[in-house]
Amino acid sequence: LDASLAGIAGASASLTSDGDVLRRHGIARGRYVLSAGGGRAKKRLDALQRGAIELGRRGGANLVLVVTGPVEDRVGSAGGAVFVGDVTDEELAALYRNAAAVALLARSEGFGLPALEACAAGTPVLVTQGSAQAEVAGNAGIPVDPDEPASVADGLARALADSTNDRRIRIEHAAQFTWDRSAELVEQVWLELGA
Repeated sequence: LDASLAGIAGASASLTSDGDVLRRHGIARGRYVLSAGGGRAKKRLDALQRGAIELGRRGGANLVLVVTGPVEDRVGSAGGAVFVGDVTDEELAALYRNAAAVALLARSEGFGLPALEACAAGTPVLVTQGSAQAEVAGNAGIPVDPDEPASVADGLARALADSTNDRRIRIEHAAQFTWDRSAELVEQVWLELGA
């Protein structure tokens, strides 16, 4: 976890390389919402689209939806989205760092590493209320109800009103998730089970 989150955070990131990634995909810094792996129906790109439309209807920013990874047929026809396909780790890190927000709207996920990756980048992250992503993101996440476009729009508006302090809180939150801490917690569970 430590090394991958540090890479996302951009400790050695070059603004030039980030700019190259954005230009290659035709997107602008802070003008898009990233849906990592969002080409699968379970990732709820439809909910993100409805929320973005609602935000625009309210007079808010018109955000481009950027989707990484393979795309299922029923998702691939989604209008208003830029499908960038599979990207390298460096490209993904650049996409995280430069997004207005990252949206993780699936109802069921595993651990929720993308939430930590977004936090490590300092980028606001929308998470489904009561999900694994919300648990991992903790107070650093923006919980939304993906079934309610108004809730997603509110989350996007909150992300766009982000502050430097919010960014610091997210980065500090992600920094707590180290391999050493994970090993200590697993050891603690085993000791409690053996007692």
